[in-house]
This record gives sequence, C-alpha cells and structure tokens, in this order.
Amino acid sequence: MVEDESEDFDFEEVLNEIHKVELATVPKADRDGLDDQDGWSKKVSKFFKVRYKYDRDPALTNKSGTKREFCRKMMGAKKLYKKSDLVALDNKVVNPGFGPKGTNKYSIWLYKGGPQCFHRFIRKIYVMELEDAYKEKDITKYGKLISTAKARSQGFYPEPNNKKVAQAPRTMKNNGYIKAR
Repeated sequence: MVEDESEDFDFEEVLNEIHKVELATVPKADRDGLDDQDGWSKKVSKFFKVRYKYDRDPALTNKSGTKREFCRKMMGAKKLYKKSDLVALDNKVVNPGFGPKGTNKYSIWLYKGGPQCFHRFIRKIYVMELEDAYKEKDITKYGKLISTAKARSQGFYPEPNNKKVAQAPRTMKNNGYIKAR
C-alpha cells in the first residue's frame, strides 16, 4: 500500500541510486592522431608513432583462471593507445573500485587493472615514410612495426617511461597494493 507518496516521486530512480552499479569500460583509442611521444628521426626522413597495447604478462600464471571485467574488455578490444590518452584516464572512472582504498579513480597507465593484475602496456613503435606520415591513415597499415633498438638506430629516441608501465601490478611491490597484505 502506498501512502504519503507524491505524484512526482520516482521509486525506480531512488532504487537505482541505492543500488547503483558502475561497470568497467574500455577507454577510447585514437591511435592514428598525434601524441607527444611521436616524432621525426634525427637521421632520416621518417616519422615515428609510439602506441601502447594492453597485454598479459606471459611470465605470470593465473591459477584461478578468473579475469576482471576491465581486463577482459581491454584484451577483447585489441586497441592501440596513445600515452596521453592513457594518462588522461587518471581523472575518469574506468575501472570502479580498484583505486586506493576502493576509490574509483587511479592511474590506469601505471596500475592497469589494479592490484594483482596480470597485465601491462607494451610499447609499439611504427615508422612511416615521409609521404605516409601526412596521410593520417591507419598506422598499422601505413607504418611498419619496429623495435625500440631499431628506432634508435634510425635516429628516433622514444621517451623513457616509468618502469611500472611495462610491469604487471602482480609483479610490483606489494602486488600493486599501497600497503603489504
């Protein structure tokens, strides 16, 4: 029986606020735009684009076989990301509840799926000929994937990243937690 309820009362809205569920999302990837890490060679007329792939550390074994929703979505998306796009996620809710003390925001760039995560970001460097660099086309189609050593030999020196970028939180101090558990 409903008593003392105004006509404007929205019971469904109140219930949704009480039982609010925030789900993990895959960040937008603008892999073909320009990033601060991209640049020209100092030796040859070639342009280099630096991108990052979310990848599982093959040296780690996930005995339980479980995967977090965020990690499952990131692996399934198979996207390449610019560093600036990943760093910008520090101020967005992408993987709710996995920040310090259960908060919703943290550095995806450094801590990927959160404490105990088996994933890391792998740097991918694409080199393009002069005429292809201005086309703003798919870098995986117009650029050739090369190693960091090869890029350096051609006069491109990618900016060094924090070592946590290429490290799975599972292998970090305290397994990616703030304090030892």
